[in-house]
Amino acid sequence: MLTGRLRAGQGAEHGLWSAECEMIGAFTQGHGREDACDMLRSLVELQVDRKRFRAVVTVIGEEADSTVRVLVDANDPVALAAAVLRYQRQVHGLTIAQVAKKLGSTNHNSYAAYERAEREPSMSKYRELLHAIAPELRFTIGGELEHKPRGRSLRAKSGSKRSSKSPTKRRAS
Repeated sequence: MLTGRLRAGQGAEHGLWSAECEMIGAFTQGHGREDACDMLRSLVELQVDRKRFRAVVTVIGEEADSTVRVLVDANDPVALAAAVLRYQRQVHGLTIAQVAKKLGSTNHNSYAAYERAEREPSMSKYRELLHAIAPELRFTIGGELEHKPRGRSLRAKSGSKRSSKSPTKRRAS
């Protein structure tokens, strides 16, 4: 998953919004928030360029300056991660062989397999790959919790039904 943002543009009176996901180099615009999200989704799919790859853009919050934060997810996260590696390598002016050398490998095919989404890196490996290409970037994992009103309990997913009443204490015999 990647983060991005939407912003009302100078033409906001006409409903123009910019949309971006900088990690993968997706910069576009749309007429309104919904269209900007759809344009961003479409652009990410074009940049990944794989059959049956589908991206999803979800609004996750709004900032005080009217910036809208979005999450870009995909049905194939390995392909999305590969596209990030490829884009960042190109932006930083590196060849596949140069990245392989930075990683201490003499075989550039081992790194190239990550860019082709033929190998799925662990989180620590992805962090290492990204750091070799773009050391200024930070690989973060996070999320936002939806806070439920107090008094509501979560049910177990195992199918067992729990009473919403407080548990009763057993008396020792």
